[in-house]
Amino acid sequence: MKPGQQQKLNELIASPIGWQSRLDRYTSLGIGGPAEAVVTLDRRQELQPLLRFLAEENISWRLIGRGTNL
Repeated sequence: MKPGQQQKLNELIASPIGWQSRLDRYTSLGIGGPAEAVVTLDRRQELQPLLRFLAEENISWRLIGRGTNL
């Protein structure tokens, strides 16, 4: 992700973003590789602007529920 995209993402989301995170912390079996960013939403209102931003910037994303679907 480009630095400008990181800054915009930080502006869109109130909670801290996990940059260069390991996914093992988010899965039920404790396994998983690296993720460029992990975003956790505290407010439902953040979802639509986030999805719009990701689409406009052509950034791939995946939804992780409680990590049992991985």
